[in-house]
Amino acid sequence: MGMGMSEREPLTEEQRAAALRNIRGPDRGAIVEAAKLLSADSSTTARLLELLASAARVEVRHGILYALTWHGDASLWNFMIRILSDQKEHPKVRGQAAECISYLFDGVETESGWLSYWGLSLGSGLAVETQSPSPGSW
Repeated sequence: MGMGMSEREPLTEEQRAAALRNIRGPDRGAIVEAAKLLSADSSTTARLLELLASAARVEVRHGILYALTWHGDASLWNFMIRILSDQKEHPKVRGQAAECISYLFDGVETESGWLSYWGLSLGSGLAVETQSPSPGSW
């Protein structure tokens, strides 16, 4: 799935609008296709975060997080840790958040910045995790 994402032509306005509509629609196949298209368009990060805030269905939340994973936006780190730590999230959604964290972690491996970035960000995530109703459950 990740093959060739960066080699794609940018989405047209119409394609972007259609994909943003389809990612929250009823058709699972359309959600998957929309997520793939939007994963290559990092200009949609803010809009996807807005859609995620109101999305309740697992397929939609998973599709949005999939697209966000490929945007490589390090500012999503703490947000993804919160989703991963949320016991009420579906395991599929939490798994996608974990995958995103893994990709983001790979992207911040600079000799000196790596540890301070990891320490600061993970510290925030751990604070959220320990406030969960069942600490230590994973």
